[in-house]
Amino acid sequence: MCSWAAVAGVAWASVAAQGPPVVEFRPPPPPEQPIAYSHRTHVALGLACTRCHDGATSGGRANIPAASLCLTCHATVKADSAEIQKLAAFEARREPVPWKRVYRLPDFVYFEHARHLSVSADITCETCHGSVEDMAVTQKVKDTSMAACVQCHAERAAPTRCDSCHESKG
Repeated sequence: MCSWAAVAGVAWASVAAQGPPVVEFRPPPPPEQPIAYSHRTHVALGLACTRCHDGATSGGRANIPAASLCLTCHATVKADSAEIQKLAAFEARREPVPWKRVYRLPDFVYFEHARHLSVSADITCETCHGSVEDMAVTQKVKDTSMAACVQCHAERAAPTRCDSCHESKG
């Protein structure tokens, strides 16, 4: 049976006794975005994460919204602000806003937002993304390393087999 410990070259007996190694997570600085955006402002207005990130409950990815979705409100709300004008310019050129991703998993990791959000009431967007409602600038505040994911799975008695998150090549 494949295990993260075997892949990492760690003796299984010590891992079973101690759990995955603990490494202190140090959040990176927030990336500089092409348009200033505040989750804090939008959450304070009562917008749920899934209003803009619609794929989170219905599919594998929590989509980054298109400028057209933002402009459903911002065609009239703060339309004269420089940041909204930048947004409207991307939409007018039919170009996606080149947002810098804050969270990214390697391509070889399979992660489905909908599955995680549906299996337990204690798994929310905040579980992995932190309190974005308190962030003027969104940044990565939670560890999404393999060790952190395995620890989370272990705490919730979820599968920790390699093929739970990685495609089997055999």
